[in-house]
Order: sequence, then structure tokens, then C-alpha cells
Amino acid sequence: MGDAHSGYIRAKFRYEAYAGALVLLNAVKIANSTDSDDILQVLRSETFETPLVSISFDEKGDVVGYGSTVYQVKGGMFVEYDY
Repeated sequence: MGDAHSGYIRAKFRYEAYAGALVLLNAVKIANSTDSDDILQVLRSETFETPLVSISFDEKGDVVGYGSTVYQVKGGMFVEYDY
């Protein structure tokens, strides 16, 4: 998954990482602080717009409305983990 001519390999979750960085940077800006308690308070009370989706967090810190899937390897194949 990359460009054979440039040797560049694309990161698989680059867009999600960018969106996460935007959320964190905006939370720091809104909190006007780098203190973790101040940032957590902002993260739990705001909705953040990113190029991918709007992101918000519940009181436990879990992302609201954005599911995730856990996979495990069985027989050499990735299969969804049923937990």
C-alpha cells in the first residue's frame, strides 16, 4: 500500500489520527490550558468538527456514535472478536 516509485508507505489510519489530533488541539485551545483535568472537562462537554465526522465523548470518555470493532487472528485470518 504505497507508491512503488517514491518508496512512501501510507499509514493505514492516517485520517483518524489527524481527526484525533484536531480534537485534542481544539480541546487545549478551548480550555486555554494544557492541564489534563481542564482538557478532559472540555472533551466531555463539546462536540468537535473534523474532516471525517463530528466527535464527542460521554462522561466516561468513550466516543459517542462511533463504533469500533476488535479483531483477533484465528486460523491465520482476522475475524471479529465477539465480546
